[in-house]
Amino acid sequence: MKRFHYIVAAAAFALVAWLAACAVLPPGLPKVSAFTAPVWMAFLLAGYLLARLVYGVLTFKSYPSAIADLQREVQEARLGLQAMGVSTG
Repeated sequence: MKRFHYIVAAAAFALVAWLAACAVLPPGLPKVSAFTAPVWMAFLLAGYLLARLVYGVLTFKSYPSAIADLQREVQEARLGLQAMGVSTG
């Protein structure tokens, strides 16, 4: 719940900052750039999240003990199915 409150507060701050930027734009800055800022921020956020996902997948650690446990459970399941008369191939 703490993370949710942090995200909501950050989004509210970003919304207020964007509305303030749209309300008081300097004369030299075109309004189009201020109105497209949220779209660019969404693209930047998507790129950041994609990079984090790729990094997490590349650095994911597998543990030999977990692999052995999983293989043992699969073997137990096969034996259980064979005891019920199901062919496991």
